[in-house]
Amino acid sequence: MLQSGPGVPDWQWNRFELAWSGPVTPGEDARLWLLSPGWHLWWSLLGALLTVLLGLRVAGLIGRPAPPPPDTATPPAPSAPRSDAVAEPASAPSPARSAEPAVEPVTKLAPESVLRLMLPPLPPLVLAALLGAAGLAGPGATPARAADLPGTALLEELRARLLAPPDCLPDCVDLPSLSLSAQPHWLRLTLTLDAAAAVAAAVPGGAGGWLPTQVDLDGAPVDGLRRGSDDRLLVPLPAGRHRLDLSGPLPERTQVEIPFPLRPRQLEATLDGWTLEGLDSGGLPGPQVRLLRLSGGDGAAAGPLNQGALPPLLRVERGLRIGLDWRVETRVRRLSPAEFPVSLPVALLPGEAVQTPGLAIQDARVLVNLAPGETEFAWASTLEPAATLRLTAVIDPRLTESWSLALSPRWHLDWSGPAPIQQAAAADRWQPTWRPLPGETLDLSLTRPGAVPGRTLTLERVDLRMTLGRRTGEGELRLELRATQGGLHPIRLPPEAVPTRLQAGLLDLPLPGPGAPLELPLVPGRQSILVQWRQPQGMGLRSAPGLPDLNSPAVNVTLALRVPQGRWVLFTGGPRIGPVVLFWGVLLILAGLAAALGRLRLTPLKTHDWLLLGIGLSLAEIWVLVLVAGWLLALGLRRQLGQQTPRWRFNLVQVALAVLTVAAAAGLIGAVSQGLLGAPAMQIMGNGSGNGLLQWYQDRTTGPLPPIWVISVPIWVYRALMLAWALWLALRLLSWLRWGWDGVSQPVLWRPRAPGRPVGDTLFSRKLKA
Repeated sequence: MLQSGPGVPDWQWNRFELAWSGPVTPGEDARLWLLSPGWHLWWSLLGALLTVLLGLRVAGLIGRPAPPPPDTATPPAPSAPRSDAVAEPASAPSPARSAEPAVEPVTKLAPESVLRLMLPPLPPLVLAALLGAAGLAGPGATPARAADLPGTALLEELRARLLAPPDCLPDCVDLPSLSLSAQPHWLRLTLTLDAAAAVAAAVPGGAGGWLPTQVDLDGAPVDGLRRGSDDRLLVPLPAGRHRLDLSGPLPERTQVEIPFPLRPRQLEATLDGWTLEGLDSGGLPGPQVRLLRLSGGDGAAAGPLNQGALPPLLRVERGLRIGLDWRVETRVRRLSPAEFPVSLPVALLPGEAVQTPGLAIQDARVLVNLAPGETEFAWASTLEPAATLRLTAVIDPRLTESWSLALSPRWHLDWSGPAPIQQAAAADRWQPTWRPLPGETLDLSLTRPGAVPGRTLTLERVDLRMTLGRRTGEGELRLELRATQGGLHPIRLPPEAVPTRLQAGLLDLPLPGPGAPLELPLVPGRQSILVQWRQPQGMGLRSAPGLPDLNSPAVNVTLALRVPQGRWVLFTGGPRIGPVVLFWGVLLILAGLAAALGRLRLTPLKTHDWLLLGIGLSLAEIWVLVLVAGWLLALGLRRQLGQQTPRWRFNLVQVALAVLTVAAAAGLIGAVSQGLLGAPAMQIMGNGSGNGLLQWYQDRTTGPLPPIWVISVPIWVYRALMLAWALWLALRLLSWLRWGWDGVSQPVLWRPRAPGRPVGDTLFSRKLKA
C-alpha cells in the first residue's frame, strides 16, 4: 500500500545568514545564543523606557536644569575680508546706529564667479570640450592639415568589399537534374547546374569511391579542378546555367559509393551490369548512392565477394522492465555488413509472450529476417511474473547477447552470475546491463518488500473561517489533502451544527441527513474539499466557537474568526502565532509616563490627569496624544521665558504656540468625535489580524484543532466610557486653557518693535544701503 507521507509546514519567519570570512576546518563549531520570547519582551520594555528617558533628558525635563542665558550677548568677532573682495569705503557711523552690530563690507564677485553661480555644474569632460572648442575658435588656432588620400583604412575597407563572399552562400548553386549512365567498367554523370554567382561547386566523386578522370564544362575541358578541405572535388562555375560532364572508370569492386554534395531534383539512371541503391520512395537520391555489381555480368571475373566469405553477426539486446507489469523489449542489431539477407531463429525467454503482430514464431523461437540494407529487427513481449528468472546466453557463433534490467522500487533484486558492465542508465537511474559470454547463466531473484505501516491520507492545509453573530454563527472549512487510495473519510462538525454545503473540487455533493456523520469522498491524488455549516452559537462576553474534529493529523492550520462591528474586543487567546491586543502594553507605558509627568512642575496636570488623558486619546489616535502632550509641555516651558529673551525669539515662540494650540484643538475635537462615533483603536496585530478579523496559525496538529477564544463587550460600553471621558475632558480643559492663557499672555502677548527705528530699517536694508 502506497503511503501519502507526512505533511510539511510552509510558514516562514525571520531568516538570518551566517557567513565566515575565511576557511572553516571540520573541527570548528559555531554556537548560537537565542533569547526566548519572555526575555525579548523585557528587552523591548527596557528599550522603550530608555527611549522615553532620553527624550525627557534632551527636552530638559529631567536631570540638571539648563544654565540661564547671559544678560548681554558677546558680539561676534568681525570676519576678515577676503583677499579677492573689494570693500566699499565705510562712512562714519551715526549716533543712531552706534548700538547696532558691525556690518560686514559688501563683497563684489568676479565675472567668472557670477557665471559659475548662474550656470549649473558641468562634468569635467564637458568643460574640457568647451575649453578646447574655445581654443580652436580663437585667433591663434592652427588649421589641420589634410591627410593623404586614399588612406590605409580606406584601402582596407575597399579590399574587404571586393573580397566579400556573395550573399547567396551557401545556396548559390542548384542541381535541377542529373543523368547517370553506368557501364560494366565505366561511369558517366551529366549535371545541369544553376549558379547565382561565380563560385566553386562541389561535384560527385572522391578518393574513397569513384573518381572522375575527365571533366567538361559546357563542352570544354576544365583545367581548374581542385580538392577541398573535406576531400570534395570543386569545379569553378561562373554565374548562369551550365552543363557539367563527369566520366571515369569504375573500380573492380562489388559496390561503389558515389557521394552527392548537391542533391538533384531529378535523376535519370541507365544501368548495365549494376543496380542502384540509396533512392527514396520518390526516386530521388540521398546524400550518396551505391552501385552494386550484378553477378554473372562482365565484371564477374574480377572475383566479387559472396555470402559464404563473411558469415553474419547479430547482437540480441533484451530489455527487461519489471514493475506493475513485466515487459520485455527485444532488439536484434546487425553487426556485420548489411550487404546480404539474414535469416536466424532467436529463442524467447521462459514465460515470454510476444505482443508484436506479424512475426513468425515456431518452437518458442522468433524467426528474424533482415533484408539487404536492414540493420535492426525488434519486438515487444510480456513476461509472466515469477520469483526467479534464469537468463542463459545462446551458444551460436552468429549471435551475441546483451541484457538490461529496469527495476521498479516496489521490487527487491538478488542475482548470481556474471557482473554487470554498467550500473546506471542515461537518466541516472539504477539499470544494470550484462554482456554474457556464450553459455553463461544469470539467475535473478525478485521479491516485493513488506509494507511499512503508514497513513494513506495527509491533510496538507486546513483553512477554517467562522463568523459569530448575536445568536447564530457560520463556519467554512477548506481542506487541501493528498490521498493514495479512494474511500470515505469521516469528520465531526461542532455540536448542533447543520451542514449547508459539501463540495469536492468543483462538484457539489449531496448533504447527509440529520444526525448522520459527514463523510468526505477521497480519490487518489491531491484534491480540495469545502464544507460549510450553520451553528446556534452567538457572540458573548467570552466566546469560544466550536471547532470540527478532522479525525486526522494536519499541517498548516489557519483559524480565522470574524468579529461583528458591534463588539469591542478586549482579549484574545489561541495558538502562539495569532492576534494580540497591544493596547494593554501601551496602557502600561502610559501609566509610567503619567507618573513621571505628574511629578513635573511645568503643568498643573496630576498623575491621574495624564493617565486619563492618555487612555482616552490612545483609544482614538496615538499621534493626537503626542500632539496634546507636547502642547501642554510647551505651555509650561513658555512660562520660563525671561525678559532677556530676544524679541524675535519671543515672538516666534508665541506664533509657534498659537499654531500648536490650533493643531491640538483640532486633534482633540477629532479624537472626541472618533471616540463617540468610531471604533476603538485597540491596536490588534499579528498574523494579518485587525479589529474585525482575528487569525491564528498552527504549523502542525496531531489531534483536535487548537481552541481559540475572544473576550469582548458590546460597543455601547465603549461609547459610554468615551462619553464620560469627553465630559471630564471638557471640565478639565477649561482650567487648562485658563492656565495656558495666563502663561502665554504674561508679561506681554506680543513684543512690539523698539521706538525710534524706521520700519524698513533692518539688517538686510542696511547692507543694501552700504
